[in-house]
Amino acid sequence: VRHCLTALLWFCMAMSCACAQRAQPSVAPAAAANAEFLKAADEVLAEMSKLLSLPVREPLKRSVRTKEEIRAYLVRNMHEDRDDAKIHADVRTLELLGLLPKGYPLEQKLLDLLTQQIAGVYDPKGREFFIAASTEPAEQRVIMAHELTHALEDR
Repeated sequence: VRHCLTALLWFCMAMSCACAQRAQPSVAPAAAANAEFLKAADEVLAEMSKLLSLPVREPLKRSVRTKEEIRAYLVRNMHEDRDDAKIHADVRTLELLGLLPKGYPLEQKLLDLLTQQIAGVYDPKGREFFIAASTEPAEQRVIMAHELTHALEDR
């Protein structure tokens, strides 16, 4: 019985140490994940450059963004490229054709959809590539290859 109590005591101490370590926030994993992302992006860019015979002409900004940051990017770009008259004419045409109910918040719905569905973006204006933080690690290299191809083609 004494051996069982001793083993139980050691087990409880080990579990409490493990829980205490897990509860403490750590900056190192985030920094390591970012370093891994940057390394992977550089590797994929070099591979795609070789595969497509397109040289890397200048450094490319790379980052991982949250859904909120992606939404802010989309809103900023919508306002930069906005042509209110054309948007109004397009929406009115869709309403007249019966493809859109009158008063449907099309712009808001598109923004919501894009925010949720975007996995990666290459922004030619800012010469920046980013992927969504919610992207599964197994999918990141495929998304990188796609977006970095756009970057290489952007001459």
